[in-house]
Order: sequence, then C-alpha cells, then structure tokens
Amino acid sequence: MKKRFRNILKQNGKKNGVFILICAVLVTISFGTLVGCSIAKENKEDKEIEKEHDEPENTEQDDLGQDDLGQEPDRTESMSEDHSENEADEPENTKMLTFSKEGEQEQKQATLAIGDGYSVYLPDDERWYLTSSNVWTAGINEQVSLWATQFKGETMDSIDRKLESDGYVTDEEYHKWKQEGELICHVRLKAFENDVWGIFYSYPTDFEEGWGRELSVIADTFALSVVKVPKESDRSDGAGDYLGEEECQEIKDMIYEFSTAYFNYDADGVRKFLSDTFEGDVEVYDNTGETSDFTVKGLSDTDEKKIENGTCRASLEFRDSNYEDMFLYVSFILVKENDGWKIQSYGVEG
Repeated sequence: MKKRFRNILKQNGKKNGVFILICAVLVTISFGTLVGCSIAKENKEDKEIEKEHDEPENTEQDDLGQDDLGQEPDRTESMSEDHSENEADEPENTKMLTFSKEGEQEQKQATLAIGDGYSVYLPDDERWYLTSSNVWTAGINEQVSLWATQFKGETMDSIDRKLESDGYVTDEEYHKWKQEGELICHVRLKAFENDVWGIFYSYPTDFEEGWGRELSVIADTFALSVVKVPKESDRSDGAGDYLGEEECQEIKDMIYEFSTAYFNYDADGVRKFLSDTFEGDVEVYDNTGETSDFTVKGLSDTDEKKIENGTCRASLEFRDSNYEDMFLYVSFILVKENDGWKIQSYGVEG
C-alpha cells in the first residue's frame, strides 16, 4: 500500500510541474505581447505627429495644384521656356561699344535707340537726338548723322542701280560710299525676310579715323524692331510744333547779328540777344585766330526744326585759323519771347 501511494504522489508531482511550466510560458508570452503592442502604439502616435508637422496647413492649395489624375504637374520646363523666350525678345537697354581708332581700343556706353521699325545703339556722351526727318544727329557735332531707309519690294540689284545713279561707289559687298562736298556718306545694305534696309551715315571728311570708325560700329548694331516712331499725323496736340520758314529766317538773321558782337569781343552787343531766362556770365569768343566760313545749322529741311517746351536748337558753324583741320560750332538753345526769338544759352564746341 505504501508503495502504491508513493507512485501516486510521484505522478502528481510530475503533473504539477508540467502545469506550472505551461502557466509560466503563457504569462511570459502575454506580457511580451502587451509590451510589443504598447511600443507599436507609441511608434504609430509618433509618426502621426511627425506627419502632421510635415504636411502644409493649406490643403486647398495642394488640391488646386494637382491635375485630374491627382498628380502634381511639372511646371519647370514650361516656365523655363517662357522666361528664356521673353529674354530673347527684349534687347538690352544699354551695352558697351568698342571702337578701334588709330590702332587703339576705345569703349563707350551706348543706349538702345528706337527708330521707325528699327533700333540702334548710340553712345550716351554724344547727345544723339532724332530729327523730324527721322535722322539721328550727334548733338556734339551736327555734321554727324545716321538714318535708315527701308527699300520695300526691291531687289539688291535695283537698289545698287539706284545708289550708283546717286553717286555711290562700291567699297565692298553691300557697302557703298560717296563724297558730297566736305561730307562722306556711307550706306550698308542688309537683307531681311521681306525687305532690304539701308543704314546710312555721314561725317566730315577730316574725321575718317574718328567718326568714320565709330559710325561703322554703330551701323553694325542695327536690328529690326516692332516699336515704331509715331508719324506726325499720329502725334497728340501739344506734342511739339515746327519752325516755319519766316521763323527760321528770323533766327538765322539773329544768330548772324549775334556773331558779329560775339567775335568782336562786344559783351554789351551780345547781351541784347539774350533771353530773360538766360543764366550765367556773358561770354565772347576769346581765341586769337581768324574766324571765317560762318554757316547756321539746324534749320534746314533735313535738320531738326522742332519746338519743344517753347525752345529749339541751332548752331553756328565756323573755322578758326588756329584749327585749320576742323570746324568749330557755337551751339544755341533758343526761346520764343514776346519780341521774338532769343538765346537762352550758348557755348563753343569742337
């Protein structure tokens, strides 16, 4: 009997040990599951918080920026193309021009000037202005000018014959020149898709190494432009009047009378030709050379005759024996007063 009880107790002991082992395993697995769920939950909450910080506040803007398929369209290429095209269509307003004069390089800043259907770059320090006849004239020397002519519906051959009949000779292909008195005139022909343009420029014969070199470079900047200078009929009232023949003659007579006093050191005689708005000291010509060849410039049909803000411009060309190889100029700004045209300012230029 005792032996039987011992066997029973021994079997119960084994069963209890197995039971305890199973319970321990279950408890361990349950605890591990709870910890894993807790960690997973915390990671999920952290990711949701980071996502909220990364997303933009204005979700409506994102919706508007998407196409019908819910994808963000690629704007980079189209924006780049549009920007580059706009830059190509707009020429620079200013640029540096380089001239070779007597073997030396000279640079000048030039500003884009718009003519009737074309554009050129003109140096700033030479005070270029556009006349009523669409001719660009250098303010520092009114014998220096540049203009462009459009030969509509003509061929190069017909233009060549026309220029040759006008006295031009061929220097090189598409470049011709002629001499008229003391001026040299050049023309460069440029063929475009529909028409041929001629770029003309002229300057005194004594300035081949100066103006001749410079105007050649300026002519090379010629380009077609969609902007055109308004015609006389398109200008609004008050945009500017033009001198009549009687007024031109009046100004010429007054300038010649002024020159008599000016070149004879007569300050009192000069003063009576000055306007009420004249400022500065009354000056007379103080050079010891002999003066001659007086000509009033700026009042012919091909020169500037426009009245702007009640004033106009003219100049007196002359020679001085001390400067035999060049002309000198007295430049005037004239103003209309009750008793006629008067001199608002004047000065000598080389």
